[in-house]
Amino acid sequence: MNETEAQIVEFKPSEVAVIRRKATDVAGACREIVMKTASAIQGRKYVRVEGWQSIAAMFGATPSIELVESVEGGVRAVARIDLPDGRQVRAEGFVGDDEKTWSGRPMYARRAMAQTRAISRVCRSAFAFVVVLIDENLSTTPAEEMDGVDSGAVIEAPPKGVEGLRARVAAATNSTQPPAPARSPPRQRRLDVEQAANSSATATHDRSFAFGFGRDKGVPLSSLAVGSLKWYRQCLENELADATKAQYHEKTRGQLAAVVAEEQYRQG
Repeated sequence: MNETEAQIVEFKPSEVAVIRRKATDVAGACREIVMKTASAIQGRKYVRVEGWQSIAAMFGATPSIELVESVEGGVRAVARIDLPDGRQVRAEGFVGDDEKTWSGRPMYARRAMAQTRAISRVCRSAFAFVVVLIDENLSTTPAEEMDGVDSGAVIEAPPKGVEGLRARVAAATNSTQPPAPARSPPRQRRLDVEQAANSSATATHDRSFAFGFGRDKGVPLSSLAVGSLKWYRQCLENELADATKAQYHEKTRGQLAAVVAEEQYRQG
């Protein structure tokens, strides 16, 4: 039995010191990407799959998908992560038919999200302790599991007296300035999103899916030329790098996963 759920692992004091030092180093190395890609929901930040995967990579661990299946009530995926010491951790991701965000989406998108949730959950099971070291305001609940929760920021009452007057003057001054343009995420985010898509893609995918835009609009994945696949992949990656299109990123990730899966399918 090598799953963490089935055994208790004891560490010597010297080993604990090594793990603690490693966790601190990883927290420092991953802080930027975790914080930049985190989702803000009701005053807290939640780590996205890109952040979870970066933490796992720093430990030399790569999550993979073992199973994706349609079950009663939705789509279920099982992810596994192999730890450097030989242990394995497994976790489940689920997209329910009763979820307003996903109930009307195509099956490929729901399967992709189930896999994304499974990967985030299995990384969370193995490395939640690192997230606490990165920032105390980060939640260890994966962001992908917070779909449907109001993401509005918590509004605090303005201060009173002189400080309140200064705050109102500052707000009025700032309101007269043109808004700063949305900045695209750094190239590193695109690389991490691509890694997430590769980890989520499986050989079993909907090859009949067709894009509703571009020069090959309506052509199934199975019939697209190699150059067309690359063109669609670049378009999707560019959209994920555009902060002004954040509301469409979940759908785009699912489409990117489908393209990557088709590429892997052709490579055998």
